[in-house]
Amino acid sequence: MICVVINGSNHGEINEQIQKALQQNADLLEVRFDYLMDFSIEELLKICADLRVLTTPKIFTLRTLYQGGHFKESEERRQSILLAISIAGAPDYVDLEADSNEKFILAFREKFPQIKLILSYHDFTKTPSEQTIQQIFSSMLTKNGDLYKLAFMSNSTLDTLRLMQFTIKNSKKHELITISMGELGMPSRIVGKILGSKITYATITCDKKNASAPGQLPIKTLLDQYHYASLDRQTAIYALIGDPVDKSISDKTHNALFRELKLNAVYIKFKVLTKELEAVLTLLKELPLYGLSVTMPHKETIMQYLDTIDAHAVKIVAVNTICIRQQQQFHGFNCDGLGALDAISETLSNSCKGEQLLLLGAGGAARAIAYEARQQGAVVTIISRTFSKANAIAEDFGCMAKRWEELNALDFKNYKILVNTIPSLEILFDQSLLSPSTIVFDIISNPKETPLLMLSRSRGCPVIYGYQMFALQALYQFKAWFPTLEVDWMNARLRALQLAKAALL
Repeated sequence: MICVVINGSNHGEINEQIQKALQQNADLLEVRFDYLMDFSIEELLKICADLRVLTTPKIFTLRTLYQGGHFKESEERRQSILLAISIAGAPDYVDLEADSNEKFILAFREKFPQIKLILSYHDFTKTPSEQTIQQIFSSMLTKNGDLYKLAFMSNSTLDTLRLMQFTIKNSKKHELITISMGELGMPSRIVGKILGSKITYATITCDKKNASAPGQLPIKTLLDQYHYASLDRQTAIYALIGDPVDKSISDKTHNALFRELKLNAVYIKFKVLTKELEAVLTLLKELPLYGLSVTMPHKETIMQYLDTIDAHAVKIVAVNTICIRQQQQFHGFNCDGLGALDAISETLSNSCKGEQLLLLGAGGAARAIAYEARQQGAVVTIISRTFSKANAIAEDFGCMAKRWEELNALDFKNYKILVNTIPSLEILFDQSLLSPSTIVFDIISNPKETPLLMLSRSRGCPVIYGYQMFALQALYQFKAWFPTLEVDWMNARLRALQLAKAALL
């Protein structure tokens, strides 16, 4: 269920937020009474009178400061307010801290047997060890709750994955709500339902000020982008791993294609540091994960951790896609070059055989493009700030390598295609060198308009946008992930391009 958090400071704000939440099809409302400015009986009764008639299920919460809430008065006062609003507002659930007074919990259950108790534990600083999480949870189970909520701050993707692993192991026996808080924990809020977590908490708008805990997503994003309502225990998870991943549009495009192709799958993003890569891959094998996209800086490093690698990827020495097969076997391949050359061929209206291609950069993407361009018969020249890398690619694939200092001495009219693979290219060459006869391609997908592309268009050059390569290589990923899928791939191609372009608006 998606629970929208209602945290207005007065009766009017609460009513306004509730109406917005209901308009967005919230499954559940959590009324955070601790955000109130006025705890007078008159204010509480006005609020509860409106809440009592709501048909949408609701949680009442009055959280203390030490558990991340805002209530500053005594515990006795808090307990009396909880009893009063439970009588007046008829909530479906009440959220109590797991270390609340046991006598109060027992008395509350006896007085309100119809109200389900959520016993919760929060740590806004860290995610404890697996053993400590289990100890905390075991202690909570002695309190006789209906649901058990564990929310920890995620300081790394490893933290998030460990809590996901805990959820899978325990959700079949117990009613769990698990949340990794913070930006790095966002994936847990999306796929928790798949793993067995009963509730995810969402905001009404994109404004982070409306969040009651760090990392909460807007309900619109959960429903529209991640099609949360249709997720279930059989949903397959696909993910992007890299650092950074925040600018990637893949979660927007891939999830939209999943929906259009009627696939029970969802796509999320994990920020993974190089030092975490091996441990992350081990933990990912605990999830119902079926495929990965791999971006910088892991395309080369990840190869040592894979079970099998496609022959083309071995030659490229980089992997950008992983299929996860039976018995959690990781199979890697590379479709960067295929996507790039498809984008070039569409602009040329034919193959690039015999065409001169100038490639800026010598990283993993450059290797993939150089390899595929040579496979298709292009004449490739590579120029990079690190000549040794450019020369290595040239020797491997039969290209020509030049030093960066030679850039301004080149006659650009000799090159039919200029491809930039450098992530933050500063235009260090004389712009007058650009010839209108040269097609300029910048593989950076976000932002859509890069300095190089804007300059090239001003010189009258045809341009290829990075999102075009992104969309076309994504289709190769889909073909690898879903080899038996019967679909009109030409139509899917057009939709992938449209979706990628729209994601950048």
